[in-house]
Amino acid sequence: MTLIACPSPRTTLSIALLLCLCADAGASSPPQSVGGCTFGSRANAGDTVPPDAPGPADTAPPPVAPEPALPNFGSPKPRTPELAPPTAGPSPFFGPAPRSTEDMQRWIQWWRFNGPSVIAAAAPYGPAAMHRGGDEFFLGRGQGRVTPQGTRIPTSIVRAAVAPALLRVVHGSPSSAELSASLMALAKLGSARAGEPLLPELRAFLPHPSLPVAESAALALGILGEDRGAEPLMALAWNSELGHRLCGRSTVPVRLRAFAIYGLGLIAARSIDPELQRRIAGSLLVLVDADDEARPDVVAAAITSLGLTRLPWRSTSAQPGLTRPELLRRLRGSLEGDGRRVGRTRQSHARAQIPTALARLLTEAPGGPLAQHEVAETGSLLLNLLEKGTSEDSELVRQSILIALGRLATSGGQGSTLEGLNARTHAALASACARSPHELTRRFALIALARQAGRPGGGPFPFAYLEPAERLLLDHLVSGTRRETHWAALALGVLGQGAQQGSRSLSPLARRRLEGALGRSTSPDDVGAISLALGMMHAAPSSPLLLKKLKGTSEARARGHIAIGLGLMGAAGAVDPLLEALEQGHRDAGLADQLGAALALIAPPRKLIRMASLLDAASSTSDGATLALAVGRAGHRSGVASLLARLGSGHAQPATALGVACDKDEVPWSVRLGLDVNYGVEIETLRNSERTGILDLP
Repeated sequence: MTLIACPSPRTTLSIALLLCLCADAGASSPPQSVGGCTFGSRANAGDTVPPDAPGPADTAPPPVAPEPALPNFGSPKPRTPELAPPTAGPSPFFGPAPRSTEDMQRWIQWWRFNGPSVIAAAAPYGPAAMHRGGDEFFLGRGQGRVTPQGTRIPTSIVRAAVAPALLRVVHGSPSSAELSASLMALAKLGSARAGEPLLPELRAFLPHPSLPVAESAALALGILGEDRGAEPLMALAWNSELGHRLCGRSTVPVRLRAFAIYGLGLIAARSIDPELQRRIAGSLLVLVDADDEARPDVVAAAITSLGLTRLPWRSTSAQPGLTRPELLRRLRGSLEGDGRRVGRTRQSHARAQIPTALARLLTEAPGGPLAQHEVAETGSLLLNLLEKGTSEDSELVRQSILIALGRLATSGGQGSTLEGLNARTHAALASACARSPHELTRRFALIALARQAGRPGGGPFPFAYLEPAERLLLDHLVSGTRRETHWAALALGVLGQGAQQGSRSLSPLARRRLEGALGRSTSPDDVGAISLALGMMHAAPSSPLLLKKLKGTSEARARGHIAIGLGLMGAAGAVDPLLEALEQGHRDAGLADQLGAALALIAPPRKLIRMASLLDAASSTSDGATLALAVGRAGHRSGVASLLARLGSGHAQPATALGVACDKDEVPWSVRLGLDVNYGVEIETLRNSERTGILDLP
């Protein structure tokens, strides 16, 4: 194994010895749970959330729980001065930054936020260990089979080399960009893998004079996922006196408050402590109910994070308090209000987050009668609001309702428990695809239609809507406008990906139509969308056509999407061509990133070592920076030494790459917030055109 020299001989020697000793190490670790599913390696203690205890088989909702008590952080302050947003960080996964409203209509933006979940579901060390059903894993319906750890970097290397190196960076004098990236990377490692408590290290940077660094520290506390991190985050979220002291400011800036709230949601997504779940949810509900029109980011962040909480379904005499049905009722009230709209969240941008939060709370639910009742209640409300079509609800809210319905309804036909909801949803989505005057609404409806039709339901006809949805999408593919064909192709990919979980597949006609369209295509947008669709369908027979396109296409963006398509379909014969493409195009950061992600899906370890050698041979700092994320995506131990050697250069990419490669979680933290998000809503701290929201972080 070839190692690049580190800044000191002592460091070089220790890393070399460590990598040699650990070359065949693959220590197992407890299984991890996300979305109610258990899978392979690298879980920390407390990662697995046991299922809620079954209760009586009653279909009526439980009695309304009392209003949650205010957390003891002092009174929230009414006003926070706005500060200028930070400069954009490293380029996120997949695709250029949007520069106008028109850009948001393009399919590449959907892939930008949903692509990471597709990649994670296909990874050999992640949810693919359970099934090849794609996003069903993240919607709480994965299987239970676990595969052995593959090429992931062992804890011994993380503890002895990676964590100490990152800590040296944060304790030195790095640039703000490198410091922020290092804090995020440490949070991804986790205290257990790092071998020492990281919460105090991250908390120490909350009062940093650079607001972007303070925001990174707050979000990092959430990514770290330790229960004790909730206390400082709640203080920041409430803009309390304690929050002022923690951030070293006379008031907590709005962006910092919002980042702290998102961090609370990430902690709630991992915690197994019901009392902490209630405290977090109660504090977030108070912020939602306050409905501060001057602070839509705070309200929107609170609603989004409520969707990540794991409240119990029922309270007990031993543990009374807020339950999940009560939270669902409160959120439905914030969306609808009473007959006079009293009690409804006033800001459309914030209200547009509620359907997504409702869907997340319900798609991670156990499938008992109480959960079915709540799904039916929520779906009925969303459909009623959609059918009313009043001018009081903005198009943003309608878009979010369509997205949420695609997640709540299934493909179950006659005899299914949710037969009525499924039929109404399919009709509403098909109508929106054809009749909505808003382009992005029609596109979201296509994806939602595919989500529903590809998710098996109960009863004797679990895939009643699969064939009708396929016919509708093929019609759009053949006869739609050029931009519409891109979305139809992606929706066919989503549909085929979902159907595979139920051991079903699309008709051969779907693959032939996509292959025919790809063969005729020369536009990067056409080639990219169709290649990804074939990849999501796992259409391995299409790999020769994709390889031909890869060879004949010079445009970097199209080559990157072709590469991802080849990786998703498991095209082992594409490894050498993709490595050659990386050698030729390593100076393009976006292309290198995508090639690294594709190779991580299909390349054997001996080929991944070749990627590390490219980074070793990089003669300039800029070349090393563009290759760093590709090596990090590959996640092989051979790249650790090269990445460590480039720490301290002032660039964020080496630290970011180490966090990606050594992540304690199989599923990237951003997937919890990005999957099926309505990115048409520009919430400054969630997603914005300047790429300074949390979903813009790698």
